[in-house]
Amino acid sequence: MSAMCLCCDSTKIYAKKMCNRCYLKDLRQRNKEKNKYKDLTISRLKEQVKELERIILCQKSELKKFQTYRKEALAQIWV
Repeated sequence: MSAMCLCCDSTKIYAKKMCNRCYLKDLRQRNKEKNKYKDLTISRLKEQVKELERIILCQKSELKKFQTYRKEALAQIWV
């Protein structure tokens, strides 16, 4: 008895106990799943970048407020 493909009745086994046609179909399916994962990861990273940019803008405005307060305080000390 010869080895059979796991997916179909073919006896020409090439890789991972599958015939060439089934192996290529499986490979395409796995690549689609990887691309979906990459798309999700990229979208999450974009959201994180937007959030970090918002935080940076807030910190810059807080720094400007502090610098203004410091200048006013130094001006009052030296008067």
